[in-house]
Amino acid sequence: MKIAITADNHLKTYKETPERYKAVVDIFEKCLSNGVDYLIMAGDVFDSTNSNDSKYGDFSRICKDHSNLNLIIFAGNHDPDLKQIFFTADNIEVIEKPLIKTFDGIQFLFIPYDGTKTMHTAISEFMGDKKIDSRWVLVGHSDYVSGGVTNGYDYGTYMPLFAKTISLYNFSKVFLGHIHKPSTIGSVLYPGSPYPLNINETDKRGFIVYDISTDRFERMPVETDVIYFDEEFLNFPVDNETDYIKKQIDDVIKGWDISGDNLKKVYMRISIKGFSKNLKELKNEVQKHLQSYGIKLYEDINLNNLKILSNPDDERILLLNKVMDKVKKLDMKKFLATRDDVIEKSMEIIFKV
Repeated sequence: MKIAITADNHLKTYKETPERYKAVVDIFEKCLSNGVDYLIMAGDVFDSTNSNDSKYGDFSRICKDHSNLNLIIFAGNHDPDLKQIFFTADNIEVIEKPLIKTFDGIQFLFIPYDGTKTMHTAISEFMGDKKIDSRWVLVGHSDYVSGGVTNGYDYGTYMPLFAKTISLYNFSKVFLGHIHKPSTIGSVLYPGSPYPLNINETDKRGFIVYDISTDRFERMPVETDVIYFDEEFLNFPVDNETDYIKKQIDDVIKGWDISGDNLKKVYMRISIKGFSKNLKELKNEVQKHLQSYGIKLYEDINLNNLKILSNPDDERILLLNKVMDKVKKLDMKKFLATRDDVIEKSMEIIFKV
């Protein structure tokens, strides 16, 4: 049996957020075409900034259109009062309080969001003295405090989950909503938001498909109208400085693993630091280079940390080139700094900034 997990959809009415509904429909259709039996939507299915109850009707309609897919949804911090009575589609089950459900012989513990409790308190109150000796799974909407990732959409800590709780109850997998960045921290998995809510939600988006029989999971992509990236580049004031930065851009784009029409969906926020001999030319060349890929700028290129060298002497440029050659050969595993950190600090010394 396969179960899919998504979260943090932040739906408003269809009229307000059609792109988010389209992402959910894409998940539905990929679930059905990949033999998924249940889709779990782990909190923040709806956005708290919208109080129009017609969003529940809009969601029910797309669920009715995919009636062969069973949906399980529960509250997150944005929709803490989610109730079964809000929906008319027969394939929607709303879990309103802690509950254990069994799928293919494996028990899943569902803990809806409760802002007055930690996950440990909610689990211990529900479980009492009960023990689960076999493999089982936790599903909730929570900040994994030991994970080192942040929400990016909400500030503060929400229904925290600690590593000791996972260890104490011996969960084999933990699927959580709340963190919008797709993340894997040991046995803890965040599917991330399937549609980017702002420029800070970068990279391709997706959802998780969990195969219960093998205890393995895969991340599947979601088709979205936009893909955001936020990148910073270090510029060097050498004779061919535009070639250097264009090569950096090429390497970054290659690392995205995005091609064809998907590149045309990219909106990129760029900041450039370091030094330049010709700021205007550099900016124009970067813009033209991005246009050659079909990539659009999210906003004007940030040059606030780029310093201008109007007439650098040849000796200093030669020294910089030698430093750059040396740094390229260093084994950076021995240092806490990155190559760019070393070169940037070297430039500040060489050019006496």
